[in-house]
Amino acid sequence: MVVFALLSAPIAIGLAYLPQIVKNAILNKNNAFDNKNPRAETSVSPKVDKIVARCKGAHNNQLETLGPYTAGVAAAIAVGVPGAKIDKIAKLYVGSRVAYNVAYISPQVLEGAPRSLSWLSAIGSVVWLWLAAVAKAEEKEKDNEKE
Repeated sequence: MVVFALLSAPIAIGLAYLPQIVKNAILNKNNAFDNKNPRAETSVSPKVDKIVARCKGAHNNQLETLGPYTAGVAAAIAVGVPGAKIDKIAKLYVGSRVAYNVAYISPQVLEGAPRSLSWLSAIGSVVWLWLAAVAKAEEKEKDNEKE
């Protein structure tokens, strides 16, 4: 079954928008959020501005990986990659993206290593999904040629 993999798409969408929600909440708390122009760049203070910028960066990066990930899940399901394998990779992706949000947004995480490692893990899971889909498709193609 690929229950988690299927659920992981809306989870990943939520994770992609979570930094944007945090950014807007921070701006709202500082009376700097304008709902009439929510994408306007508003300066609050250097400390707050840094966190707001990190939220924006985390949001954009999450969106950049969302398409390849969800397409990879669909491709893996379509060609018949075993559900347990797809779910395992999906859990790695979601876990990596949770860690990425924490590492990117948290002001305590000033070093880039945790963020970079979680990004690499997420991208690795996307590549793994696609490689599994390609391997399964090739396997099916060889089986069809034998018949």
